[in-house]
Amino acid sequence: MNSKRQIYTSSLYGGLVIAGIWNIPGLNFINAFCCIGTIAGSVLAVYLFKQEIKQTELLFTKDNCLQVGIFTGIFGAVASSFLSVLIQLIFGNLALDIMMQLIPLGQVELPPFFYDIIIEARNERMTLLFALPSFILGSIFYVFIITPFTIIGGLIAWGLFKENN
Repeated sequence: MNSKRQIYTSSLYGGLVIAGIWNIPGLNFINAFCCIGTIAGSVLAVYLFKQEIKQTELLFTKDNCLQVGIFTGIFGAVASSFLSVLIQLIFGNLALDIMMQLIPLGQVELPPFFYDIIIEARNERMTLLFALPSFILGSIFYVFIITPFTIIGGLIAWGLFKENN
């Protein structure tokens, strides 16, 4: 068995979880707590990796967990960017709509020009022409944000799941 296949498969599943956490409205607030959703996606990926290698002669090492963390970050960044562009193409800027619904709850007084900016932003929709550059730049941007936290998650998971000798 090739250990790379198990690393990639586990990382892909963890990356998809991260993409969901980053992009599903409401659920993305989990990351307000030190990117705990991103770390959890990486811990899940390492757990899945450990389950996959149980029937093989492969070892559960810190290096493997680090690789799972790195690839989970990369897959999570690409999937998150794709999901973000897809949601904006289909539904528009949901995050902006949710934010505008929460402002009255905070009893915050905003300057009048702010509402003009918000109305203008609500009326703009992402086009297919803008989708590809947005996906590419988003993927690059997300790699630098997500991957450090998935590396931390991979190392935390190694500490949690390693066999104590």
